[in-house]
Amino acid sequence: MISEKIKQLLKRPMLVIMIFFLPLIGTIISSSFLAKVQSDSKIPVALVDQDHSNMSKQVMDRLQKTTEIQFLSLNEEKARKELAKNKIDSIFMFPNGFQQEVEEGIIKESLICSRCLLQLPQKRFEKSWRVK
Repeated sequence: MISEKIKQLLKRPMLVIMIFFLPLIGTIISSSFLAKVQSDSKIPVALVDQDHSNMSKQVMDRLQKTTEIQFLSLNEEKARKELAKNKIDSIFMFPNGFQQEVEEGIIKESLICSRCLLQLPQKRFEKSWRVK
C-alpha cells in the first residue's frame, strides 16, 4: 500500500518538488535573511587603541568576540567623525599608558569613553568620562 502511494507520487514530479524541495528552499532563503537582519542590528562601537600594548590588544580581541555589539577599530579622528555623523554609538579609547596604569592598579583612569546622546548636536551633548 505504501509502495503504491510512493509510485503514484513519483509519477508526478512537480508534486515531489513542491512537497520536499519548496520548504527546503524557503528555509534556506529565510535563514539567510535572518542572518543579515541579525548582523545589521548590532550596535556599532569604535575602539581606539592609542596604547598598542599586549593588554589593550587582548581586551580589544575579547570585545570583538561579542555578538551583540559590532566593534570597529578606528583612529581617534575617524571615530569622532563617525560619532558626529551618528554612524557609531560610542567610542572606547585605550590611551597611552593603559597597560601600565592597569598593572599599577590605576583602573579608574585607564579607559576613556565618549558618547553622543540621542541625535543632538555633538558639541553640546557629548560626554567624555573615565571609567570608575
